Amino acid sequence: MGNNFQLNSLLSTSALAKKLDLPAKTIFELLVAKGWIERVGDLWKLTGKGQFEGGDYVTSKKFGEYIGWPESVIEHVIFDELFNRPLRTRIIGQELGISAHRFNALLAELGWQKRFHRGWILTPIGNKLGGKEHEDDESGVPYTLWPRTILDNGRLAPALLALRTSSEPNNAATQTNAAADTTDQQTLDFSTAPLINDWRAMDGHKLDHREDLLLDDWFYLMGVSHAYQRVLPDQELGACDFYLPAAHLYIECWHAKDAGAALTAKFGRLDYYKANNLSYFEVSADDLKNLDSVLPKTLLKHGLIVF
Repeated sequence: MGNNFQLNSLLSTSALAKKLDLPAKTIFELLVAKGWIERVGDLWKLTGKGQFEGGDYVTSKKFGEYIGWPESVIEHVIFDELFNRPLRTRIIGQELGISAHRFNALLAELGWQKRFHRGWILTPIGNKLGGKEHEDDESGVPYTLWPRTILDNGRLAPALLALRTSSEPNNAATQTNAAADTTDQQTLDFSTAPLINDWRAMDGHKLDHREDLLLDDWFYLMGVSHAYQRVLPDQELGACDFYLPAAHLYIECWHAKDAGAALTAKFGRLDYYKANNLSYFEVSADDLKNLDSVLPKTLLKHGLIVF
């Protein structure tokens, strides 16, 4: 056996199956077929081959003794055949650095799937691309599975690149393979963004700030009707950054490049919302890093259901 640190970091076979997004039964059957484990009475036992590949016994107060595997075993050649299986959008999204909600919305925007009650079903185009439909065993909510070949699709790559461009501070023109890259939302720093006043959102809106681009694309993909730079009833105060008509909600986004008159105008609008008891929400730099968790909860409070 290895030392305690190594043992504590080992994954059970069930946890390994979860990492692979497969039923535990499938992984147990594969490991038996490949000679890594065997059934002895009511227990699973490691074979010499399984020990050679990094398997070890772990003792837990809660679960007793079980077989554990280093996470690196996922890269073993025996799992290649499993990686060719269709994957849930959650798994593909994780690899791309995109939430399942946003990736599902992106596939819908491309016309490959469509919303069905609380889940998703394929369109004829999605079916031709190799998508599969499944239902959750407990809830019956439908969801889609996709082959990795969609990552090479000529329409998906530009769409992913558009999302990545709106999320990163620097020009993404040099990044030619969006499908192979991931978006690290935790590194957003718009203060270093170039001074460009021609940001183009996925819905065609021409925007003044990169922060607005990220918000606009999110609203569009999630099907939230929105207006950009809508003039306030008191025209002397100028325009809010976004307005959501279904919720009568004003959105003010804090831009890294705002200064002087722009900041004064924004503070004036905020005072106006408060004085007139109008619904508004301020989007901070931290919020921009976590739109998929911040905005759905915020919009729900104003009567809009996104997910």
